[in-house]
Amino acid sequence: MAKSVCTIVGRIAACIATLTAALIMVLSEEKVHLLGTTWEQKYTYWSGFRYFVIANLLSLGFSLVCLILPAKSGLWRLVVVLDVIMSLLMMAAITTAWTLLDLIKGGNPSAGWLPLSSNFPTFCNCVMGALIPACIGLLITLGFLAYSLQLVINYLILEE
Repeated sequence: MAKSVCTIVGRIAACIATLTAALIMVLSEEKVHLLGTTWEQKYTYWSGFRYFVIANLLSLGFSLVCLILPAKSGLWRLVVVLDVIMSLLMMAAITTAWTLLDLIKGGNPSAGWLPLSSNFPTFCNCVMGALIPACIGLLITLGFLAYSLQLVINYLILEE
């Protein structure tokens, strides 16, 4: 698989998107003084948000390795498999973070859990701000997955 300018620019864009998503999530925290006590929200208090950060950093690392990998390397066949794995990992992380954000914003009336967004609006906005570049990174990763699969299928069809 030869490295084209489009591939290099796309991998760099994926790196920037996943790094941005991870940094925004890591830096999201808010302290509120209510009823004489201090309440705090951080991404580390939610295991789904920690998973989101880890998945974004893994995707960042994978894209960086793909940028460093020589064009004539035999490892490009493995890149197709890892593109599938990274796409699934990013989808799961984004879905988890989005579900948690929905739970934080809307609460759960059945469980008696009140929404937290009225007390922690900055934290909720930061989480939403982290989800947007993560979705962009996922779309770029899915684009590379489609491109890689197309190359493999063409190779298999033309080989026979």
